Amino acid sequence: MSKAKELWSYEAEEKVWVGKYLNSQNISHWHTDLELVYVNKGELDVMVEGTNYLLKKGNSLLIDSKKIHNMHAQKEDTLVSIFIFDQSLINKTLQNYQLESPLLKHNYNLEDLYSLLFEELTKKPDFYAENTKLLIQSLLVDIYRKEQLIKVNPNKKMNENLLNLIEQINSNFQYFKFEDAVKIMNMNPSYFSRYFHNMIGISFAKYLNCVKIEKAVELIHESKNKTMTEISDTCGFQTIRNFNRIFKNYTGYSPTNIPNDYVFNGLKYYYNSNLTNPTLNSCKLIEFSSPHN
Repeated sequence: MSKAKELWSYEAEEKVWVGKYLNSQNISHWHTDLELVYVNKGELDVMVEGTNYLLKKGNSLLIDSKKIHNMHAQKEDTLVSIFIFDQSLINKTLQNYQLESPLLKHNYNLEDLYSLLFEELTKKPDFYAENTKLLIQSLLVDIYRKEQLIKVNPNKKMNENLLNLIEQINSNFQYFKFEDAVKIMNMNPSYFSRYFHNMIGISFAKYLNCVKIEKAVELIHESKNKTMTEISDTCGFQTIRNFNRIFKNYTGYSPTNIPNDYVFNGLKYYYNSNLTNPTLNSCKLIEFSSPHN
């Protein structure tokens, strides 16, 4: 099953990863690392914590740690440079502040910085790890000096509750109900519905169905000895009729006619402690400093 918590692996001690994507597409996810996005060509839609940003050539955006986000290229030839770096590279003073908007207003010569980091990380000259850390830290200081900052809100309870909610949904999706989510978030039902939709771009009901359908697709592929009724029950559908209807609505196929190579990519995000890559198949990673798990 897909998951939302994305974990990055770095080689050695550099704590920095760079790469270029063509037609960048990924489902909503989050990670503890920071992510800097720069558009080399084309246009890119990025959603961060429920707010949409349209990036054009030369635009850049900095996504803070644990911020739920996704991105979708407007055209297949859209090219973006991605910088991923460990949150430990931000010192304690900078951690007291955050950007008022993740969309950066100033120019930071990111194409040149990308080339320099890529060369350091791939050729690995002496002290390259130290140099890459210093380059990122220097960039962050420059960004924090030029962009509008706000004090970090010490009360992050709501966001932590949301991540906890996603974890519980994915662990107990067979039995999970709207009322359970409202109780976990300690919100009015109407407010919770708006909040959930704003944060991830789809309704709670659609998200829960996506979780169930992805599990159903997985079971159909892997459990040839299970009947559709058994799969329907395992995935938490009340009736086989309801299962067939929702499955067809979300995948375009009936459960008995799904292609063997079909992969379900719902507009959703998942939470799990395992390594995962939320990038969709239509996206191409054309170069990178080290493999991305």
